[in-house]
Amino acid sequence: MTTAPERPPVDSPARAAARWWADHLTRVAAQDNGDDSAVGGMVAAMMLLASSRAVHTPDDAARFEDALTDDVQACLITSPEVWISTEYGPDTLLCGAATQARVILEAFSVPIKTDMVITRDAVRVRHVYRSGSERQLWPLET
Repeated sequence: MTTAPERPPVDSPARAAARWWADHLTRVAAQDNGDDSAVGGMVAAMMLLASSRAVHTPDDAARFEDALTDDVQACLITSPEVWISTEYGPDTLLCGAATQARVILEAFSVPIKTDMVITRDAVRVRHVYRSGSERQLWPLET
């Protein structure tokens, strides 16, 4: 049995954002298309099945987290905010980090219909179709 690699502390908005995405790689990612009908439920079930085939190792997730942290941090040097957004698959920032980390992201490796905004002071994430779903990831609210 292999143990998960030791992870660095969440000490920056970039790391908090990257950790949130990386944490989805080692489990079946939520696939909520916002459609509560019977057909929507069937589509969501098929997406969950596809997601179950896209689970990665802890080592994959750690490499991806490090690469995404570096990419987001680099973007924050020149831009006041960074957006990561998924429709029915990962966006270019997530795909770039995956390529650097030698991780293959499938369409459903990460949650669909999700928006994240990262600034130098905060990280917020929300599900596109669920009102009230926005969460602040950084700084942690106490």
